[in-house]
Amino acid sequence: MYNTLETLFVTVIGSREDQMINVEFRAADLELIAYERYHHPLPRVQRRMEVLLLKSQGLPHNQVAKLARVSDNSVTKFLRIYS
Repeated sequence: MYNTLETLFVTVIGSREDQMINVEFRAADLELIAYERYHHPLPRVQRRMEVLLLKSQGLPHNQVAKLARVSDNSVTKFLRIYS
């Protein structure tokens, strides 16, 4: 299903300089994220899980934002929370 460990390097644009965040999606994490995407009682958390799932597929920020119907800044924020 999923690799044991998938590592994505995500570029996060800071106000002063570009920063790199290392986001690791382990198989167990991805299973939990996929479950919480539809079963968590808070819609805000469901949306965050959707962003993480899309990003785990290697999609660029702007495409994730468009598909999840959130801003690019929200994608960055959710990845920072997760990492």
